[in-house]
Amino acid sequence: MAHNSISFLAALQALDHGDHGDHTLHGDFIARSGAPSGGASALVMSHAVLSGPWMWDQKDRPDHLPFDATSNAQLWAADVRTMVAQQEIGSSVRVTATPGGGGALPTVSVSTTTGSAHPLIAALERPDADTFAAQLDLLEFYADQRVERLPEIILELSDIISNFAAIVPLRPERKRWTLEYIRICLRAISLVEMQVKHIMACRRPVDFHAQVQPMIQTPQHSALPAGHAAEAFLVSTLLRHFAETAAIARNAAGEAGWFAKADRMLLRQAARIAQNRVVAGVHFPIDNACGAVLGVSFAEYLLALSQGPAGTVTTAQGRSFVAGGYGGADFTHETAAGLYGAGALHTSEGDFYSESHAVELTPPDNLVLGEIYRAAAAEWQDPA
Repeated sequence: MAHNSISFLAALQALDHGDHGDHTLHGDFIARSGAPSGGASALVMSHAVLSGPWMWDQKDRPDHLPFDATSNAQLWAADVRTMVAQQEIGSSVRVTATPGGGGALPTVSVSTTTGSAHPLIAALERPDADTFAAQLDLLEFYADQRVERLPEIILELSDIISNFAAIVPLRPERKRWTLEYIRICLRAISLVEMQVKHIMACRRPVDFHAQVQPMIQTPQHSALPAGHAAEAFLVSTLLRHFAETAAIARNAAGEAGWFAKADRMLLRQAARIAQNRVVAGVHFPIDNACGAVLGVSFAEYLLALSQGPAGTVTTAQGRSFVAGGYGGADFTHETAAGLYGAGALHTSEGDFYSESHAVELTPPDNLVLGEIYRAAAAEWQDPA
């Protein structure tokens, strides 16, 4: 049973992570839906026998489903809900570029378009080439861990969910809506991160030095921000949000025993997934720092968008990524500590690299994303 569960999670994640954006589309689902093609002739024959003479009476017609009702989404196929929710998210987000100059680094801003007075979800600075060069020695340091981390690195090429399923309960039978919500959020951030990557246009480690010799193929897109880091920290942020409300989160005395441990492990798992990409030789640590900031900020935005209430101003927490002082610092779970909270973050060398800020948004009415979120949140409660 455990093997089947992990296989399901791997298959689910393979649809969404893969090659950072090469996702299965609607037509592929439709081609696999309904009766197998070999059964069509049998259905033709049985129709003639079973249905009898045509006897249609218009008074037997069904009424329409409610117009513009989010509850209708539960009747649709999962891929349809995914596309509708992706469109909802995509229409509420804008990615813009600001060229550097006058001592300022080029910056990419991810903002909400919901009419907020403070719309900035994340502001990400592009490091200069000297910063990447200062990090190159860390690639040699981490290369010594390639043999021991090989199974993790290969698994994470197509599946990052299974790592988190080892920490919090994610059985598909009990967490169907949670997994669907995560899948939608992963697809949404993959589109954002790809646009940010395109604008940033940062070279990969192997472009700096041939001796890096990555153990896997280097992806054909910008190094910064790291996609695995963005997606892993998004997943960890979503799961800690759900897990904190679970009945098992606190003991009889009201203390966060289970959740406190799970919370720490979720952050460490996200950081390890990110770090494995440095071990593999395809990313710099600073790529992960930027990706983590994007992942947590975007997850917080999606949670606020999902919860509403619709039509009223809601506040989420966003973050900036400040590349100027990062230098040759590493990115580990110690560096990531504090990402889920408010305030400034610092590298292991004490340099400031991120600050939090408020994001104001006004969630639209009738979001399918909200319907899926509510179903997911209910899965973390004990039966009434």
